[in-house]
Amino acid sequence: SRSIAARKFLDLPWRTRSFDLLLHFLPTNGLSSPSQMTFQGSPLSDPDYSAKPHVEGLPAPMDLNASLWKRISLSLAAFALLATWFDCVFLWQVDLTARAKDMHARLENCRQQCKALCTSLASILEQKEPTYPPKPEVSKVFTKKIAGYAVCLHYVSWLKQTERDLAILISETAV
Repeated sequence: SRSIAARKFLDLPWRTRSFDLLLHFLPTNGLSSPSQMTFQGSPLSDPDYSAKPHVEGLPAPMDLNASLWKRISLSLAAFALLATWFDCVFLWQVDLTARAKDMHARLENCRQQCKALCTSLASILEQKEPTYPPKPEVSKVFTKKIAGYAVCLHYVSWLKQTERDLAILISETAV
C-alpha cells in the first residue's frame, strides 16, 4: 500500500508541488524575528530570550523517531493543529498589537500555509484532509503572547522537519 502511494506520489504533481510549497514557505515566516518581537514586550523582546514553550497537542520530538510515513502523518496532524492555533494567535495579536499590521499579515499567511500543507500532505498519504481541532481557550494576555511565540517557533520547526521528510521520500521514490 505504501509503495503504491509512493508511486502515485511520483506520478502526480504533488511530488514536487509539496516540496516546492515547503521551500516557498520556509523563508517567508519571520514571525520570531527581533523586529516582530518588539511588539510583544519583555521577556519576548529581550535579545537573549530563547525559550521554546510547548504547544499543547503537538507531536513530541521523540515521536519523530518513527518511520518516514509516520513522520509525514505526524506533520499532517501538526499543521492541522497549528492552523487552529494561528487562527487564535491572529485574533489575539490584532487585539494586543494593533500597530503590527505586517505581523498580522504574516500570521494569516502562516494559517493559510498550514491549511495548504494539510491538503498536500493528505494527498500524499491518500487521506482525507484532517478535521481541525477546537480552538484553545486562553485568557491571560501573557499566556497569549507566549502561546503565539511558541506556535511560530514550532511552525518553523515543523516546516523544516517536513522538508527533510519529503526530500527523503523524493529520493527514495525517484525513478
